[in-house]
Amino acid sequence: MDTEEQQMYMEQLMDNYKNPQNIGKIENYTLFHHYKNPSCGDTFDIYIKLDKNNKKIESIKYTGDGCAISTASISLFSQELVGMDFEKSKKLTDKYIYEMLGVKISPGRVNCAMLSLNAFKNAVKDFEK
Repeated sequence: MDTEEQQMYMEQLMDNYKNPQNIGKIENYTLFHHYKNPSCGDTFDIYIKLDKNNKKIESIKYTGDGCAISTASISLFSQELVGMDFEKSKKLTDKYIYEMLGVKISPGRVNCAMLSLNAFKNAVKDFEK
């Protein structure tokens, strides 16, 4: 990745931290999870609404408080998943998050970057119990 591309991703990351998207609650959510990052204490509630057949993600909202990386990650993640096939979304991995963020994440910040995916996967686990 060249310097210009890295700069573009960094700007996108900072924009999603300063102007996060999809903040709020969904009253008639299908999936929900309260997630606290064990390493730093960032906390988010994630609300996911599936279509009537539980096939597609209609909406994702979240509330909470976190650092720049976790806030940008959940903001970007919530935008990426709307309209995605639910079965496909359950197969997302850490690699997806790294590619979505597009910047190198230091080892001490990996849990911050993965907060969105971990919250989502826990919401899915709760839903499928």
